[in-house]
Amino acid sequence: MHSDDDDRVPSHTMILAGVIYLNPTPINPLETGTWFTIDNQIKKIENKYNRLVLYDGADIHSAGSAWGDNWDDCRLTLTISATFPLRF
Repeated sequence: MHSDDDDRVPSHTMILAGVIYLNPTPINPLETGTWFTIDNQIKKIENKYNRLVLYDGADIHSAGSAWGDNWDDCRLTLTISATFPLRF
């Protein structure tokens, strides 16, 4: 589990993070999605093909379990990260 927030990110910005799941037939979708820590509990977002999950990168999060041996049989994702000012 980690947070994308660190000393390199100015305090007046927000980190927008995200993941798109690219494998159409993931194994064990709940365990291979994205996990968040909220109120000291782990919440799991299911790995579902073509799903976009956006979240505050400062939130504690982690990739779920990985699997596979090649591009056709693995946890395949596209990750997104951008920073935005809190005020425009």
